[in-house]
Order: sequence, then structure tokens, then C-alpha cells
Amino acid sequence: MQSKASDIERIGFPIALGVEYYHLASLLLDDLPCMDNASSRRGKASAHVQFGQANAILMALALINKAYGLIWSVIGELPQKQTRACALLIEDCLGSRGIVDGQCRDLAFSTDSEKSFEEITLIADRKTGSLFRLSMVLPALAVESDSVEIDALEELSLLFGRTYQLVDDFKDVYGSSDKTGKPKRDVELDRPNIVRCIGKKEAIKYLRLLLSQTDDCVVALCKQSDSWHFYRALWLKLDYCSKPFANVQV
Repeated sequence: MQSKASDIERIGFPIALGVEYYHLASLLLDDLPCMDNASSRRGKASAHVQFGQANAILMALALINKAYGLIWSVIGELPQKQTRACALLIEDCLGSRGIVDGQCRDLAFSTDSEKSFEEITLIADRKTGSLFRLSMVLPALAVESDSVEIDALEELSLLFGRTYQLVDDFKDVYGSSDKTGKPKRDVELDRPNIVRCIGKKEAIKYLRLLLSQTDDCVVALCKQSDSWHFYRALWLKLDYCSKPFANVQV
């Protein structure tokens, strides 16, 4: 037990902090006037409003730099094959096939003539799912989990990203800024939104499907992984946040 706690501190904490620093950096950039031009974040004034755009960008760069330092302090000591797998995942999640591509598509969405369900889902996978993927799959690669568990985590992160984004879409359409802590900038800017694309009734059905698929995936992981309590806790949190929308009568 002591050895496992030591591994969590040595491997888990630096990776967890690094991923959250990437996330915070993405929020600082996302709020900028050239992006979403959001004046508030989590019920408080956005960083660029408080400290100026230049300082907000520098903050984001500092967080990204610190994130790489934290994560590489762990993966840099791994065998070469694991280090390479971790590095490729980081590039895939954060680069032109991940969050950067998702943000580009998000910004271009208002001028996109198609605005299809498929494109909105792809944006969610790239912009939101990428960070879930990084947070779930990177630690598994670092401790050399078997391919079956990693494949299951790949699927779970995809489902978590889509479910989280769909719940956020519901909040953007039906929630108040006072309760959500965010202004309705996405609606004003015609950003991708599943609920507005397919309608409330179909969106609720889709949310229920995602929750069912997520439940199946978590159950499978719980049967094959020593970390079952972690996956179950994540699922319960997501399920709790989703229930108010999933339980609406259609």
C-alpha cells in the first residue's frame, strides 16, 4: 500500500498538475477578445479583463511551460518506448490534431455553411475530448498499463468529452449566467451547439445514449482494472451533472 501511495505521488501528481495547467492555459486563451471575448470565467472577471491581454497570454505560456516541465519530470525517466508513446499522445491531444484544431474549427463554425452534427461532434472530440484523453490515457501509458485497459480509456475519454460538452451545450441554451458562472457568448457568437443543432428532444435522447455507453465502459474497466474506484468516482460525478437534463421528459 505504501508503494502504491508513493507511485501516486511520484507519477500521478505531476501529471495531474501538468494536465490542469494545460487546461487553465486553454481557458486563458479561449477568453481573449480574438477568441470568445469572454468578460468572465467561473463567475469572476477573465484574466485579460483584470490584467490585460498581453499578461493573459504570458500567463498561458507560463502555465504551458510549467506543465511540460512537470510531465517531463515523470515521463523523461521512463523507458524510451514509453516516453515516446507519452510524447506522441501529448502532441496528438494538444496540437493540430487535438485542441488547437478543435479551437480553429470552433472559431470558423459561424461561417461554416454545413454546421452538421458530425462537425459539432468532431469539434467536441478535439476541443473537449482531447483534455479528457490526456488526463486518462497519459497516466496509463506512464505506468505501462496493458493495451486492453488503454483502449478502454481511449473510449471512455471520448464518451466523457462528448457527454461533458453536451451538458455544457444544454447550459448555454437553457441555463442562466448567474447559475452557470459564464456569459452566453457561445449563443451570441453562433458557436457549435448540439442542442441547437438537433433540438432539445433529440439532444436528450443522445445524452441518455452517451450516459448508457459511458456506464457500460466504466463497468468493463472496473472489472479489469485495480483503479476501478477512480473510474467509478469519475462516472458518478459526470452522471450527477448530467441527470437534470437526461431526466427531462421527452
